[in-house]
Amino acid sequence: MTPLPSSDLNDPVTFPTFYNLPHEDELEGDYHSLFGMYSSPYRHWCFLGTIVDKLAFMRLRLDVKDKKGNTIPVAFYTDDRGDAFARSCLPGHTLAVLYAQQHNFFDGTVGLRIEDNDMVKISPYSMEEILDASRFVFRQGKGDKCDCCTKKSKAADGALKKCSRCKQASYCGKECQERDWRESHKSTCKILKQLEWFLEKDWEKFNGGQYFHF
Repeated sequence: MTPLPSSDLNDPVTFPTFYNLPHEDELEGDYHSLFGMYSSPYRHWCFLGTIVDKLAFMRLRLDVKDKKGNTIPVAFYTDDRGDAFARSCLPGHTLAVLYAQQHNFFDGTVGLRIEDNDMVKISPYSMEEILDASRFVFRQGKGDKCDCCTKKSKAADGALKKCSRCKQASYCGKECQERDWRESHKSTCKILKQLEWFLEKDWEKFNGGQYFHF
């Protein structure tokens, strides 16, 4: 399956910064259609942010920095008050929230209020690493040349050999594949595997009210 351009985690519409998210009291614009007094999503979206700090008292509360460097509060109002994510929410890790909306807290701050654990995913990699991996997937001329030596395949049929794990890196032969594994791909391959969930989705079509879940 060839991932759609809207699956690129660098896409500003599918993966918006905080101030481009819809507000929970103003559901319209890039993500919702209005039908009289009601609104319905017509596409999917996901917020990505770097965890800066956390406070686990009464409920899990995070300080998260988005792609533009805006730091916002994230509070868990789930049944377990965020306990399921308390250990994995470490500074430098990446928070992903499906269908995130701006929320006004009683203390006057604006951030994210999490009410469903199934809409949250924590990645042990930095947002910079994840965005770089996504750029690699959508690189120009993908699969045309070896990702190690930049040469074409040595095979008789001209086909490049793909990494069996991530299915994203391409090599002209075993020598280049083993070399790239030692030098860099061993670490990036794990990140690319984590991107599979995002890459296989059609973010532009909201069919029959079907929400995504992690």
